[in-house]
Amino acid sequence: MAADTVFAVPVFLVVFRETLETVIIVSVLLAFLKQTLDGPNRDVKVYKTLVKQVWVGVGLGFFLCLVVAGGLIGAFYTLGRNTWVLNEYNYEGAFALIASIIISIVGVALLRVGKMQEKWRVKLAKALEAPVITGGRRTGRLKRFAEKYAMFILPFITVLREGIEAIVFVAGVSFSAPATAVPLPVVVGLIAGFIVGYILYKGGAGAKLQYFLIASTCLLYLVGAGLFSRSVWYFENQQWNNVIGGDAAELGNGPGSYDIDKSVWHVNCCSPELNGGEGGWGIFNAILGWTNSATYGSVISYNVYWIAVMISFGVMRYREVKGHLPFMKPKESSVGPVVHADGPQEEKTTPKDCQDFGGENVTPVLPLPISYAKTIIYNYLTLRYCLIQETSQMDDSGGATDGNASEPNIAGKLPEVISIVEGGDLILDVTFENSKDTIRTTRAAQSKLLSRDPQPAPKRRARLGFRVSLKALKTQSKYFERLLTDSRFKEAKDISSAFAALSVRNVKPEAAEAKELPWIKIQDDDQATHYAHREGVFGDLLRILHGKEVNTKFTMSFVTTLAVLADRFDCTSAVSKYLVAGTRFRWPVTNRKPARDEPSIMSRSNEDILRQKILVSWLLNQPARFQAATKEIIMNGSCRWSSFAQDDESSDATWWYLQDGLEQELQYRRQCILNTIASVQRHFLTLYTSRTRQCKLGYDSSAACDSYQLGEMFKFLTHKNLLFLVDFSPGSLDSIADTSLLQIDSILSTLRQCPSYQIDKNHTNCGLRTRIIPILDFILSLLSANSVPITRSTWKSNRQAVAWMPPEDTEGKNKNKDKDTAEARPFRFTRSLAGDQRLRFENALGADQFAKDVFTASSWDWTAEDHAYDDMPSTTPRWSLK
Repeated sequence: MAADTVFAVPVFLVVFRETLETVIIVSVLLAFLKQTLDGPNRDVKVYKTLVKQVWVGVGLGFFLCLVVAGGLIGAFYTLGRNTWVLNEYNYEGAFALIASIIISIVGVALLRVGKMQEKWRVKLAKALEAPVITGGRRTGRLKRFAEKYAMFILPFITVLREGIEAIVFVAGVSFSAPATAVPLPVVVGLIAGFIVGYILYKGGAGAKLQYFLIASTCLLYLVGAGLFSRSVWYFENQQWNNVIGGDAAELGNGPGSYDIDKSVWHVNCCSPELNGGEGGWGIFNAILGWTNSATYGSVISYNVYWIAVMISFGVMRYREVKGHLPFMKPKESSVGPVVHADGPQEEKTTPKDCQDFGGENVTPVLPLPISYAKTIIYNYLTLRYCLIQETSQMDDSGGATDGNASEPNIAGKLPEVISIVEGGDLILDVTFENSKDTIRTTRAAQSKLLSRDPQPAPKRRARLGFRVSLKALKTQSKYFERLLTDSRFKEAKDISSAFAALSVRNVKPEAAEAKELPWIKIQDDDQATHYAHREGVFGDLLRILHGKEVNTKFTMSFVTTLAVLADRFDCTSAVSKYLVAGTRFRWPVTNRKPARDEPSIMSRSNEDILRQKILVSWLLNQPARFQAATKEIIMNGSCRWSSFAQDDESSDATWWYLQDGLEQELQYRRQCILNTIASVQRHFLTLYTSRTRQCKLGYDSSAACDSYQLGEMFKFLTHKNLLFLVDFSPGSLDSIADTSLLQIDSILSTLRQCPSYQIDKNHTNCGLRTRIIPILDFILSLLSANSVPITRSTWKSNRQAVAWMPPEDTEGKNKNKDKDTAEARPFRFTRSLAGDQRLRFENALGADQFAKDVFTASSWDWTAEDHAYDDMPSTTPRWSLK
């Protein structure tokens, strides 16, 4: 049996299209009930009753459609088949032509299925909300019946109408197919429509629906072109049958079966007519109109069909964009101005068009050229926006004010709109909220600084609108791409509704007024930045995303706030490229050497800037600046790491406690370095207080030399505040200096000032200096090899491997084991380590691990070559942390 006698592809496509439209109607109706009745205060009984009415109406309407369809098709094939035996090809050609015309019309309608959801939402809303006018007893009974069974009548009527429409289309298309080719595509079309409709209802993928409809329409027009070509071929073949006085198909594929004068090509195989179209040629004939014996008429008609389709779509596109047909003047509207369907309204009260939806005010004033179908969509968009506006006004009425009596409540009026780009198609309605602490500190800072261009006084709450390009936001920001395109978010749905309303009025978003465009609300607070004037920074962020220059002068506070906002809206890459290009921003210097009369510790203002540099370079992915800034704070310390730190309001900003474990790691690395330097002093104090002879000259005065060196060592270290002698009195602890802000470079420089003490002229090489200088040079080379700061890439990719801080043991199972392992990680220094190649070049391979092993060791032996500790095993390597 041939494929075209079992499965008619045109019938499948028509049934699938009508089924998909019906499923969309039902899904909208169910979603409408769920949104209105299935809320927190829902009535379960009423909700289930109405849902049951919907399914009963759908089922009964569908059943009647099947009955009507079966009756029509059965009557046609039982009563009408014998009337065209003598002129079979004429009938088949006529029916193929009718089917081609119907398919061409259906193809245009198929592209509009994606808009059916909005259309039917409007109809359902009108059915539920429209008042019924009563005029008598019969009308009253009809009203009560309509109110009681509204959710049955509405789907019953609509599904029945769509089903009858499908029957008409199927009857027209099936004229060119045998009766056996109709049932299977009808069943498959119904099943496919239900499945696709259910998937679209659950997933809400509008863009995927449109792509699917485009592909289906292309396939439908391929079938239509084949039918149009076959209809001409049937007419020409009927004329040839009349000439030869019989059926040419009975002669097979050989001579006499075709008119050689009209033939374009003829092959003796691949016939879709003989043997049931075996080999798949019947399928090619049904879908693409293939024939093994083409004529001039069939080939020319195939090309003419496609030319006509392209011209028709071009004309429809021109009318949709321009509002009139080509070579015709646009129609003038004699009606009043158009009421906008979307965009915020300046009046706080509900607009007139939102009142009594379904009554006299249901249809806003529209230009006459707009069709009734567009008016329905327009009404739904107006209703939807009015409901959104009423909800937002109720929410804003209870919002917090800025705490200033002179400032009016800004929730009920339109904010100022700043145009970021000409022809923007979206408005970002941003509310910036500032805390009382931020306002107080900002005002105090403004009172101290005499700026030539002073900023306005900070407000508790500021609201601005920014007109932007939707395409630019989606391209530069992943945050806006997800928020404004994913149909699961309310913002994406609002944008689609607003653009649809503008399309109904043939207004491009680029040319529309600000209040006609979609408005997306964004809330921003100062919790991360404690910066009061973020509205200007946010505007400059949008300018960067649109490829424009900023309006604000570059400062560290501005760049930090810009980086925080860029991180929130996931557009750090664009901001980083903008700052790097052309060296637009010069980073402030924080590592300058203090003058003689200045303290050597870092000031709080410098540390604030340094921490902002760390945060900005971390967020904007600038590894070189991040590495330099982290090294600087390790070497200089932080007032936050002090045990005597005082609480300050400015310390609440994000950069005063760095995230992702950076704060703890930086503090731990500094502690490890300071502990390593302190171990040098502890080591030599231990040596000189032991009974082991340190003077190797072998004189009688060697013992006196060791005692003299010990005394001078105590004197030097206490004088330089590197050693503190603490008794048991409570006040003695106050004499210990806070080392959290001591510069590591200054500590090393101070230790290098240790003089060469000698008890007499014979003890020239004795003393601390000759032994400590190589050790200090080794430590300094470690610090200079860029192996101390944190590398951004490795910290993000393999933090556990590069972190100095050991991982926290939350369960405490391996606590004793870790302690034993830490005690078995000594470091033994030899003079040969000072010439290690890893210390001669910055970022040398293995230098990071080498520095980590040295500074995180559990114990240090700085005189291993002198064999000071005889209990040290001889097999231990020069430096080992195993």
